[in-house]
Amino acid sequence: MVTDYQIALIIITIIGFIITTAFYFYFVYLPADRAEQQLDTIISNSSDLITLANQKVIQIEDETMQSLISVCESIKELICAYNKAFGCIATCILNKEAYPEFCNQLVPFDTTNVCTACGL
Repeated sequence: MVTDYQIALIIITIIGFIITTAFYFYFVYLPADRAEQQLDTIISNSSDLITLANQKVIQIEDETMQSLISVCESIKELICAYNKAFGCIATCILNKEAYPEFCNQLVPFDTTNVCTACGL
């Protein structure tokens, strides 16, 4: 036979279980869910930021390459203009030393005979 004391213990146990479940839900599940949502937001924003940064880097690389090509073409034109102004009779005044090595990869220029390369 079940006594009133045992019934009270069963009711207290059930109420304790419900309260424990409510505390778990409020103090563990809800904060974890909010943290997960914030992490998802941070991850989506950071991936957009990384994509934007990569696009900017590519744009800067392209602009730098165009600037380098422009500088090399200007150096080549200066060499040819200088040699044309001061003559290419015996040897060119500005020779292969005047043309930077890195420019040959961007704007090929025959530095073995600058006068011929300039059309003089």
